[in-house]
Amino acid sequence: MPEDNVKVEPLVEATEPPKEPKQRQPRQPKKIVVRPVYGRMVHMLTAQEIDGDTEVPEIDGWLQAQIDAGKIVVVE
Repeated sequence: MPEDNVKVEPLVEATEPPKEPKQRQPRQPKKIVVRPVYGRMVHMLTAQEIDGDTEVPEIDGWLQAQIDAGKIVVVE
């Protein structure tokens, strides 16, 4: 019978213990300030008046459409 030339490598144990997942910090909502280009606007879905520099919690679909149309700008 011919001999098999099979090499068996020893198992290597992990030297470091598995890392614990990092605790996620709750994300702080950043302040988004928008301003109408002309006059005053009223948000169609929330009835929030946008007059001068106005802080909004998020940019939703309606606000994004107004920004794309050039009626509202984001203040940085």
